[in-house]
Amino acid sequence: MNYFDCVDKMYYISDPNPPLVAWDAEKKRIISLIETTSMDAVSFLPSHLGMVKADISGLAKKKKDWKIEILEQDEVKEITFEDSYRIRVPNEHWDSFCSMFDNVPENNSYLNLNSLLNETMEEEMKDLRRELRVALANLYDESEFEKLEESASTWRWRFGVTGYSTRSKVSAPVTYENRRKDIQNLYDRLVKFYGEDRGNLEMLIEALKNKDPLNTFNIFKNYDYLYGTRMHSKYHGVRLYFECLVDTNYHTTETIYSPDDDLMGKISEESQEVKVVRHVIYPKGGVFTPRFLRLLSDTIEDLDSEEE
Repeated sequence: MNYFDCVDKMYYISDPNPPLVAWDAEKKRIISLIETTSMDAVSFLPSHLGMVKADISGLAKKKKDWKIEILEQDEVKEITFEDSYRIRVPNEHWDSFCSMFDNVPENNSYLNLNSLLNETMEEEMKDLRRELRVALANLYDESEFEKLEESASTWRWRFGVTGYSTRSKVSAPVTYENRRKDIQNLYDRLVKFYGEDRGNLEMLIEALKNKDPLNTFNIFKNYDYLYGTRMHSKYHGVRLYFECLVDTNYHTTETIYSPDDDLMGKISEESQEVKVVRHVIYPKGGVFTPRFLRLLSDTIEDLDSEEE
């Protein structure tokens, strides 16, 4: 039996020459078990280059320079990295194996793995940056942000929108009206700031996934809110300004501003769901209910008809 026959289970060859061969199902690689030592010897094939590179990159994280010994046999070279790693390379695949390193390995020499480590760490950072993009997109799909979009859509349907002043009036990195573009811009800024800082990048990704408060991170310290909109409307001649915001602790707030004194007086008399302070309407429950928005539109229409 040769090692190409070793699939799914771990089989052993009793013949001591060559050394024992097995299929490690957990690590998805061919290994040669050396009887005289507890160290496993990985059998190299070009198709295993990525897995072998990951193994050797693990050594590089421990230290840069490793003394190697090369035992040349008829058909293979057996390379030992001190007492930590052993690999058997068929002669026909030697060039492929050496392609991982800046210099061709030589017997009883020191091999510097720094370039391999840098390459591996950059790949890991690329993976983290991709993970950040997914985590950020997923965050803005969470229920708090979906509810804001529902509230904004309801307002637009009932009162219409003549414009927005979110960017100039609200301290938030992402706005409802420019959601996709703003999320991309926020991602670019986070990558620019944290893209080479593995520790902070990992903590940021974890915070996004767990919906932890984000104002501990420098980029978010500049903002009072994570998401929001400030809409301008004009309904039956009455100017209205609707704000809906999600803060850095994921709390949602809504307010309506109108300079119309008659409207403020009527709303104070007719609704127990809200509190009116000068020209601003605050919902007692944090967000406006569809029932209140109907009352608001009906009140504005009644005031308009009274003027006629």
